[in-house]
Amino acid sequence: MVDERELENLVKTKIDERNRDYEIVTWIDRAPDDLVEGVAQLVGRMSTDTPRGDLSWGSEVWDTSRWREKEHDAFHSGRGRVAAGAVDRRGDLVAFTDIGVWKQEPSVAEQWNTIVRPDHRGHRLGLAVKIGNLRHLRRQVPEALRLETWNANENTRMIAINDLLGFQIVERVDQYQLAL
Repeated sequence: MVDERELENLVKTKIDERNRDYEIVTWIDRAPDDLVEGVAQLVGRMSTDTPRGDLSWGSEVWDTSRWREKEHDAFHSGRGRVAAGAVDRRGDLVAFTDIGVWKQEPSVAEQWNTIVRPDHRGHRLGLAVKIGNLRHLRRQVPEALRLETWNANENTRMIAINDLLGFQIVERVDQYQLAL
């Protein structure tokens, strides 16, 4: 991960001019009640919007109750969640990212979801929420020394963001799918 000075430089050079109409918000473990519906909608889009190459993936339905259950299960299994989102001027959550941290082993965190609603793409919100969440992670879980993530080769936009943030490839994994 890049250091705080490098994050600040990225904000000034890559983000400020393109997302003045958005507020970056953060939370721990449980999404604020006024944003949870937006989180559920965005997570539902992960099944349809995320490039996966030749893999076939059906559309998943997410609602507030399913997301709250996921939060509950994660918390009670010892996983914390550090999250950030971008809220537009109407108060709608239009981008979301979260990082999982095992409470018993917080030195290695896992990047989970990152997604931007299609009608708000082009404002570098994916980068903005990831930077906001990296800062949030450093404040909330200073023991986190490494952040692991993964992407399909076809997810070039997210790979470009991860490259900009200083992620390094340490492993490649092939996935296969068999139609039955």
